[in-house]
Amino acid sequence: MIKFLLISVISLFTFAVSNTPLFSIGDSTYYESDMFDFYGMSSWNRSSVEQRNKMINDFIVREGAFWSSKADRLDMTASFKEKSYNKKRQLLVNFLYQYEISKMVMDSSRFELGKVNLKKDLLVHHILFGYDGSALRAPVGRSKEEAYFLCSSVLDTITFQDFQSVAKAYSNDGSVNKNLGRLGWVSWGSTVPAFEEQIFKESVGSFVGPIETEFGFHIAYIEDQRNSSLSYLGEQELLDAALLKSASRDMDYLKKQSAKYDSIVLTSGSLVFNDSLINVVYNSINKSVVDKSINKNDIVAVLKSNHVPGVFCVFNNNSLGLDWFINKLSFYNPSSRPNIKDIESFYTIFKTLILQDEAYEKGLLLGYDQKPGFKKQLMSFEKDLLYTSYFKAVVNNVSLPDSSKVRAYYSENKDKKYKTPLSLKLEQLNVIEYGLADSLLNLYIMGESFSSIVERFSISYNSSSKGFIGPVESNYKRGVLKNLFINNPKEGTVSDIIANPDSSFSIYKVSNVFPEQYIPLEKTYSRISSILHRNLQEEAKEKAIQNFYTNFNIIKNDSIN
Repeated sequence: MIKFLLISVISLFTFAVSNTPLFSIGDSTYYESDMFDFYGMSSWNRSSVEQRNKMINDFIVREGAFWSSKADRLDMTASFKEKSYNKKRQLLVNFLYQYEISKMVMDSSRFELGKVNLKKDLLVHHILFGYDGSALRAPVGRSKEEAYFLCSSVLDTITFQDFQSVAKAYSNDGSVNKNLGRLGWVSWGSTVPAFEEQIFKESVGSFVGPIETEFGFHIAYIEDQRNSSLSYLGEQELLDAALLKSASRDMDYLKKQSAKYDSIVLTSGSLVFNDSLINVVYNSINKSVVDKSINKNDIVAVLKSNHVPGVFCVFNNNSLGLDWFINKLSFYNPSSRPNIKDIESFYTIFKTLILQDEAYEKGLLLGYDQKPGFKKQLMSFEKDLLYTSYFKAVVNNVSLPDSSKVRAYYSENKDKKYKTPLSLKLEQLNVIEYGLADSLLNLYIMGESFSSIVERFSISYNSSSKGFIGPVESNYKRGVLKNLFINNPKEGTVSDIIANPDSSFSIYKVSNVFPEQYIPLEKTYSRISSILHRNLQEEAKEKAIQNFYTNFNIIKNDSIN
């Protein structure tokens, strides 16, 4: 049942890629769609002009570092090639599983709908009429039939002007008090299939319902429509996205299908393990771990230390020894490598490595490495890697400042940064009552030892500090002792009675005076050298960025608002 609301303003929508040029690098022009691709369409659209300019500048720096790295042949280094290859393997395995499992569980009708609907988002409001037995967490006190008829009745009379009040009165959506029925912008594949399949059929200004889902019956209103974050994708990427969106979202089901796929791969490859040899190695590993001769958490070291020649398994008519598995494990970051917990985990590790290698080879065979999405992800990783490598090289090429610059910096800043202020070591007499403090002060004036008075009467006295504090500076306790610091304080000077925040009272005697003095240059030399070196490195980075604009003829479109 569909109810249309007449609206006075008709919005026109286009699904074309934004053709607003933002900047150019050499012969290449970059558009808003490139920002969508890198930052995400929603992130770009909700950013202010100032934020967008920063995003553009950051993007330009990243591109400049990439092309400069290639000019400097940083992409030819062994370190880059190894990291890029390992990332390619990881991505390709993930892509192979993602797409192959999606093909196994795809819904062909949703695939076709996805091709049409992935390019748009809908601004949706809804009211949910739940019933006892639906997927709602709490019972609502109505039957399924009552929910359906209530939904239909409300749909016959509702207008958009009273939607919020009706939603608050009737909706069983747990968040209705916060959003008053406003779901917000809905992308294809982001909500319950039964619900989205109905709303994506309709045009702006439509009421739709009753829509039945596992949660109950819904009334939906489509307020607006816009280009989605996928609207700028090419045809192949859109088809890939439609495939992935058409797959089931039941994680338990997907895990079972993934296990089924693994079983098919291992069976088709006629995997056979050499159980006796595996047991020999496993027992050797257990003995070496017990003897603490190796680090049990480093599986590569464990296998190397317990190396046994021979065939561990046969797969696809290939004989695989322990060296093959060690080599595959070496591709992993040490912190990501699996641990051997028991004999079953030992077999699982072998199977996982075989499956991943098979997935990589099959991914190459099926051309998944040529998919636009794969290329974008790998290129993004490589650009990030080269960005880091380039600026690391820039700062590493900056020499340490010479000693004359360090001395000059010290001379210019020694009064502000490298001078220790006047400080005093104090002996404190701390008592509860002002009268007692006054009497004890008189007792000291009459010739009694201040230290003796402190030991006998001070409530803060202990055997370790013996009443001494500091050295302290003039701002100690918010400057309550500032009078002690005026006019060249001398040892033996005694303060007036000071009232403390805890309602106690204190008298202080100056025990030692530490005059202000300059920290010697030799003690600050390394610190100053580091400061100047960092400044020089930042200057080198800024100069490198300025050179990007010249070397690659970067021109920004300053008319963008």
